[in-house]
Formats: sequence, C-alpha cells, structure tokens
Amino acid sequence: MGRRKALCALVLTLAIPASAQDAMERDFKRAFEAQNEKALEEACKAIVKVGLPDGAKLILSGLGRPQIEPDIYWILVRAAAAFQNSNALELVAKT
Repeated sequence: MGRRKALCALVLTLAIPASAQDAMERDFKRAFEAQNEKALEEACKAIVKVGLPDGAKLILSGLGRPQIEPDIYWILVRAAAAFQNSNALELVAKT
C-alpha cells in the first residue's frame, strides 16, 4: 500500500507543471509577506485543491513564523485542515 501512495503522489506531481507549482508558491509567499488576507485565502485554496504534501509544508511553514496576525494564522489553520491527501494530512497531524 505504501508504494501505491507514493506512485499516486508522483503521478499527481507530474500532472501539475512545475511552473504552476512555482506560481502557487510565489502567490502564497507574496500574499503572506504582504499580510493580504484575501490573496492568501485564494493562494491557500489553490494549494489545497492540488493537495500535495509540499503544499501542506508550505502552508505549515507560515504557522511557524513568529508574530503573525491572528486572521492570517486562522487562514493557514483552516487551509491546513482542508487537505484530503493522506500524505499531506500526515504532515499536518505531525505539526
């Protein structure tokens, strides 16, 4: 079963062009740094929709930053909780 999950994750990763992944990461980072709630919510939705563990890592990385605004914090918490991919959820649970 572990091989099957790994294969599914690989297929999903290959199905999404690297440029699209880069764009989602860039959008997330810009919105987070600007503390732009609406843009951050949209970036998180796109990341969660793809559902890969790297997306979960990205969102969780924002939670580890000191002194984030409460509204930003809760956007990230809700996004982390919305993942449905078991590998991504495993990362969320560990955090």
